[in-house]
Amino acid sequence: MYKLLSKLLISRKLVFDEGKITLFNKPYAILGMESLKEMTDDAMERGSKAINDLYYYGWAFGYSGVLSAINQYGLKKFEDRYKLSMDIAALIGFGDYKTLQYERKKFAKFKVFKNPFALEFYPSKEMVDHYLRGINAGGGTAGHEKLMQCVELSCASQNNKECLFINTSEAYLKKLDSKIVKKQLDMEYLKPKQIQYIKEQGNYPIDVTP
Repeated sequence: MYKLLSKLLISRKLVFDEGKITLFNKPYAILGMESLKEMTDDAMERGSKAINDLYYYGWAFGYSGVLSAINQYGLKKFEDRYKLSMDIAALIGFGDYKTLQYERKKFAKFKVFKNPFALEFYPSKEMVDHYLRGINAGGGTAGHEKLMQCVELSCASQNNKECLFINTSEAYLKKLDSKIVKKQLDMEYLKPKQIQYIKEQGNYPIDVTP
């Protein structure tokens, strides 16, 4: 992560100007976890629609951010795109990522250690990383060149240690626990919004089939 941060600063792909932060030519802002916690508490209280909205907001952030990075570096190989997306994920402050297994356009399984956001909720009975799931899936969509979704399988909010995620294609979702998937993702609601956002971001070869 620190190597990437130094590289970004030296190459001025990450720029701190007066009143403005720019990463890969896109404006960014620093927000406290307290604000996201309030948004998450509110979404979980309001139910499925609000949770999926929060997930989608993270998805759009992850997709546009990783897509910009890929374009800036001109990355053609999947492995290069995947490594960059994981480095960026660790850089934004939601914990340290470790990939367990992946297969292009099918799935990527990874752990996140010391996720400060999830630990804000400990001890909890609920998995809480709805916005981060979205970031993971959006970044994965750009990296895999395939519309991906993210399911959280375990959470530091519950175990005080680590989160376990899986990014998957729509078809691969059927291999996961249907109760968890149904609680976290409403594909009929999400998929049209995601496809529209992909189109708005420009011509990029994203496979949106199941």
